[in-house]
Amino acid sequence: MTVFRKALTSIIILFSICMFIIINSKAEASEGFKKDQVAGTKYICYTKEAIMRLSFYDVNNKIESIATARALVSAGVCEYYPQGLLIKVREVIHEYTDYNKLVVQVLSCVNPESTREDSPIVYIAAYKQLATDLPLFDKDKKEEKPDGLKV
Repeated sequence: MTVFRKALTSIIILFSICMFIIINSKAEASEGFKKDQVAGTKYICYTKEAIMRLSFYDVNNKIESIATARALVSAGVCEYYPQGLLIKVREVIHEYTDYNKLVVQVLSCVNPESTREDSPIVYIAAYKQLATDLPLFDKDKKEEKPDGLKV
């Protein structure tokens, strides 16, 4: 009887530890973007209305999402950067699930190089799962520039 009791106690403890690990890993993965994180993007919008329109069509299917993105770029309210660019997150505006059943966050962002508080704001949509382990913006970081090339 005591062997059975010890085995049952061990199983309960092991189960509790496993559940603790699972709960903590899910909570960590679901945090999303935070203020002052630096992230990369290829697509930005200049107005909140434009990014919300894109997110509305992104819920339905890929074709509508791509068509809307192209229409917004041609209207001049959004831009596409094939090389990508770095942005600094200011806040999370909205969160939704896209056509692939992935959680997407709509973010307001600024240029990380800007030191002004009133710097222009752009809006992006990014997958929430990409927010893990992104660096925070360090305004005191001194960029080391290499010595000039000698020819």
